[in-house]
Amino acid sequence: MLNSESAASSGGPAHGQTGNRRAGNKKTCRFYVGIEQDPSFQVCRRLIGIGGSNMKKIIASAPDAKIRIRGRGSKYLEGPEEKESNEELMICISATTSASYEAAARLVKELLEWVHEEYRQFCRSHGLPEPRNLVVADSSGG
Repeated sequence: MLNSESAASSGGPAHGQTGNRRAGNKKTCRFYVGIEQDPSFQVCRRLIGIGGSNMKKIIASAPDAKIRIRGRGSKYLEGPEEKESNEELMICISATTSASYEAAARLVKELLEWVHEEYRQFCRSHGLPEPRNLVVADSSGG
């Protein structure tokens, strides 16, 4: 399972993870996935894992965290209109404790690194150009 990178053209810290904001007692952040959802590669399915195994592993290590996949292709419906966001696909983390926040962020980074490597292999095996801008970044510097 875990090992990927987030979309970033410059590789700077503001790409990949944005946020690291506090909402009340919660710490929040976003990791941009950098891969569009499509029926061939099924990035959302790979992120979630069989039977939700990847998300369950993160939550087991970060019990005070919530993990959400949102954006284009996520099927996550938002707001009163219950529509999928047109934003880039991302993994959002919110946590009420620093320990859960740090554990969730570390595991999401590992998951993205793994999914990005899977995507590179997928592209090679299907004769597609290999993506060069997949980077896992953390705007908080961690």
